[in-house]
Amino acid sequence: MQVFFRGGTSSQRVPWTFPSDTASRRAEGMPVLVKKFEPALRATSSQADRIDQGKCLRKQRLAAMPVSDFNANW
Repeated sequence: MQVFFRGGTSSQRVPWTFPSDTASRRAEGMPVLVKKFEPALRATSSQADRIDQGKCLRKQRLAAMPVSDFNANW
């Protein structure tokens, strides 16, 4: 990425990539997000005991699940 100013000058060119959680990097980013998700869930053990992680990590099952069913454990 590089910024060009009206006066004719410009900033240094800086390499830039999309964050790992964007659709274009989904396959690369999912393991990173899951790795972050699990410790965050464990930090609140009372909630972790009530949440079935299988709901969150199985994409097709989660997409088909009504929100009311997902929230039933909260």
